[in-house]
Amino acid sequence: MKYILIILLFLFVPGAVFAQTITWNADNSVLELGNKLQVLEDPKGQLTFEQVNSVDFSSKFKQSNKINLNFGYTVSIFWLRFAIDNRSGKIPMLELMQPGLPVADLYYKDDSGKVVCIKAGYKVPLNEKLVKDHFQVYPIPQGKHEYFIRLFPNSGPIPVKLYDKASYDIKSNNEKLLYGFYMGFMFFLMLSNLFFFFSLGNRMYLFYSFNVIVYACYAIAVVDGFLPYIYPHADLIFWYTTIPTIGVVVQNLYCVSFLEVKKYAPKLNRFAWVVITYFIIYAIIKFALPFPTVLAVNTVNALLSFFMMGYIGLRVGKKGNKMGYYFAWAFFIYFGLVLCEASYIQTGSPAYFTELSHTAISTLVEAFILSFLLSKRLEWEKEAFELANTISQRQLLEKTRENERIVKEQNIILEQKVTERTHELINEKKKSDDLLLNILPLDVAEELKSTGAAKAKSYDSVSVLFTDIVDFTAISQNQSPEQLVADIDYCFCAFDAIIKRNNLEKIKTIGDAYMCAGGLPIKNDTHAADIVKAALEICEFMKKTKEEKIRKNETFFEIRLGISSGPVVAGIVGSSKFVYDIWGDTVNTASRMEQNSEAGKVNISQTTYELVKDQFTCTYRGEIDAKGKGKVKMYFVTPNP
Repeated sequence: MKYILIILLFLFVPGAVFAQTITWNADNSVLELGNKLQVLEDPKGQLTFEQVNSVDFSSKFKQSNKINLNFGYTVSIFWLRFAIDNRSGKIPMLELMQPGLPVADLYYKDDSGKVVCIKAGYKVPLNEKLVKDHFQVYPIPQGKHEYFIRLFPNSGPIPVKLYDKASYDIKSNNEKLLYGFYMGFMFFLMLSNLFFFFSLGNRMYLFYSFNVIVYACYAIAVVDGFLPYIYPHADLIFWYTTIPTIGVVVQNLYCVSFLEVKKYAPKLNRFAWVVITYFIIYAIIKFALPFPTVLAVNTVNALLSFFMMGYIGLRVGKKGNKMGYYFAWAFFIYFGLVLCEASYIQTGSPAYFTELSHTAISTLVEAFILSFLLSKRLEWEKEAFELANTISQRQLLEKTRENERIVKEQNIILEQKVTERTHELINEKKKSDDLLLNILPLDVAEELKSTGAAKAKSYDSVSVLFTDIVDFTAISQNQSPEQLVADIDYCFCAFDAIIKRNNLEKIKTIGDAYMCAGGLPIKNDTHAADIVKAALEICEFMKKTKEEKIRKNETFFEIRLGISSGPVVAGIVGSSKFVYDIWGDTVNTASRMEQNSEAGKVNISQTTYELVKDQFTCTYRGEIDAKGKGKVKMYFVTPNP
C-alpha cells in the first residue's frame, strides 16, 4: 500500500512544489522572509483557501527571489505560501511592512485541523485587528504550520519579516515615537506660521502653512500609514492618490507667490498659471479615471511640478530675485529624496534611514528649508522697506519745506493756525510735563525744565535696593514672549506701588532686574528702614504670587534682593531720552548683595545693618567673597512675626 501511494503521488502530482520550511528558534530576533515565500497570482480574485491549499494548486506557486515583494500596481489578488516551524516556545510576530494593503488575510490550520483566519489590511479598522498596528501583523503559534496570506497589493514594496515579541515592540514604539516627533514639528511649523499670518497679515505664512499640512498628510498619514491611528476607517489608497493632486496645486501656488514670478518673469507667470489650472482641473476629473491611470498621471504631474518649480526658481534668480536660486536648490534636494522613495518602491533600495520613509524625511527637510527661506525673504523685504521708508521721509521733508514757504505767504491763515497750534502746544506741553515727572524726580524735572540741564548731586547717605529674578534665562525659554513680559510687568507694577508707599525712588529696570533707592532726591534719615521694609513687602508679595501660580500649575518667579547704604552721586545723563541714575561704590555693593543673596531673602551689607539693627531681626552670614569686593560681611533680614 505504501509503495502504491508513492507511485500515485508521482503519477498525479508530477509538478508539485512544497513550501520551504522556515525554522524559528529562541536565538532569532528578526528574520527576512521575502525570498523564502512562494507566490500565486489570482487575477480574478476568486480562489479560496481550500483551493490554494489543495494539491492541485501546489505546483502553481512560484518561488519569490526578492527580499521586498513588489507586485506593481495591479488589480490581481496574490497568495503567499510558506511554512514555519516555531521551536522557540514563544509567539513571534509576522509583519508585512506595508500600510497600503487593503486586504491581507492570514490562513492556516491549527493542531486540531481547524482553519484559522486572521484578517488585516487597512480596510479592517485598527480596533478590530488582532494586533493594533498600521502595518499588517500576525502572531505565529508554536509548532510547525503551513501558512497562506491572501492579499490585494495595490501598493509599493512589501517587506516581510518575522520578529520575536520584544524586538517587534521596540520597533513599533520607535515608529510611533518618530511619528510623534514628526507630527509635533510639523504642527509647530503650521501653528507658528498661522500666528505670523494673523499677526502680520503676510499671506506667505498662510501658503506655507498649507504646504506643511499637505506634506504632513501625505508623508506620515498616507505613505507611512499612520492615518488609521487618527481615522480608523480611512481609505489609504484614496488619500494616496488624492493628496498629491492637492499638493502640486498648493506647492506651485506657493512658488509663484513666494518668488513674485509676475514681477520678475511675466511670461513665465502666465505659463505657470496655465499649468496650475491644469492641475486644478485634473484634481477634479481624476475621480472618474481608473486607478492605474491616476497613478501614472500623478507620477507625471509630480515630475512636471518639480521641474516647473526648479525652472521658475532658476529663471527668477537670473532676473534678480536672489531667492530663486535658493528655492530651486531646496526643491532639487526634495526631488532627490523623492527619487529615493521611487527607487525603493521599485527595487527595495536604498533602505529607509530611520523608521520613517524617504517621503517623510523629504517633507521634513523641505519644510525646514522653506521655513528658513521664508524668514530670509522677509528679512530682505524689511531692508528694502526701510530703504524705501528713508526715501519717503526725505521726500516728505522736502514737501514740508515747500508747505512752510506757502504758509508764510498767507499771513492771515498763518495767524489763525498759530492760535490753534498754540492751544495744541499747551496741551502737548502738559502731556510732556506729566511724562517727564513719570521719568524723573520732581525737583530734577523742574531744574531740567527751567535751565535745560540738571546738575549731579552728592548724597552722603542713601540706601540702594537691587532685585533680580532667579534662573530668568531658563524660565524665559519655557514661556512665550508675551506671557513673559506680562508676568514681569505684573511684578514690577507691584514693586512700584510698594516703593511709593515707603517713600523710595525708583531708579530703573534692566531686563529682569529692578533698582530703587531711599534718601534721595530729598534727603531723609529713615531711608535704610524704609528700603528694608519695602524689600520685605516685595518678598511677601512674591511669596503669595508663587503660591497662586503653583495652584494654577503655572510658571512662577523667585527673586533675590540685596541692599547697601552709603554715599552716591545722582543725576541725569545724555541729551535725549533722559534717565535719572545713581553711581558710586554703594551701588556696586548693593548689586553684590543681590548676587550673593538667596531666593526669597533680603541680603544687606554691614553699613545697612548698622542703620537698621535696632528695628529688624538680622542674621549674620559671615564674610562672603563678593566679585570685585573681596570678603564682605553680609546679613539676612528676618521678617518680623
